Amino acid sequence: MPFVAVTTRRLYQEIADQVAQLIRAGEYRPGDCLPSERDLGKRLQVSRPVVREAMVALEIAGLVEIRGGSGIYVRDHAIPAHVPDAGIGPYDAFVARRVLEGEIAAEAAKHADDAAIAELEAALELLRQDNHVLPPAGQGDRRFHMALAAASGNSVYVQLTRFLWDELLERGPLWTKLGARRFVRPTRIAEHEAVLLAVRNRDPEAARRAIHAHMDGAIADFLEMTASETGDEDSAAGKAAS
Repeated sequence: MPFVAVTTRRLYQEIADQVAQLIRAGEYRPGDCLPSERDLGKRLQVSRPVVREAMVALEIAGLVEIRGGSGIYVRDHAIPAHVPDAGIGPYDAFVARRVLEGEIAAEAAKHADDAAIAELEAALELLRQDNHVLPPAGQGDRRFHMALAAASGNSVYVQLTRFLWDELLERGPLWTKLGARRFVRPTRIAEHEAVLLAVRNRDPEAARRAIHAHMDGAIADFLEMTASETGDEDSAAGKAAS
């Protein structure tokens, strides 16, 4: 018996492939509206963010059409055998960053010296300039989070943060699709300011809370961008809680 390569499938891709197989089997025909994300999440026993990533992946593959305020419809000639890998899911990336960067910020609050704080301030100023561009340029944001990792005094945190920004974040078709719908969150600058203030005040718990609030805002943005395309009528708070 020949060996079969071992692969690690992303959960949203597993969901997208299941829906694609149902379309191929004729369970959903061209023009049919797919079940709501709430219904799909219950049937598949996965979170709504995962369902949303799966729907965007199906859209990228050309299998469905997402109509704002109406739903998700099977496109004509959609006979898929497999949905191509659309890259790292944004939701997983944000959740991982929430955990990792919360601890980085706490350590930065303990160990940051004057030079580290000055670098955070310079990065924040660049971020303010970036915020006037749509989509945001991202240089100030990257610099701020890299400066935060450096302020922790832990070289592994620096390497992990660099890997996240340079190898994982905003890479792949899924990120590209969402990037076209991206907007600037009004509280984005204030969230970074809260992190800087906590570090300056040598308050690890406040720094950790500030990063968690920042990542929660990013997750809420992701949910809002996808929900606005699926006709979901829930509030942003309800989306985040799901």
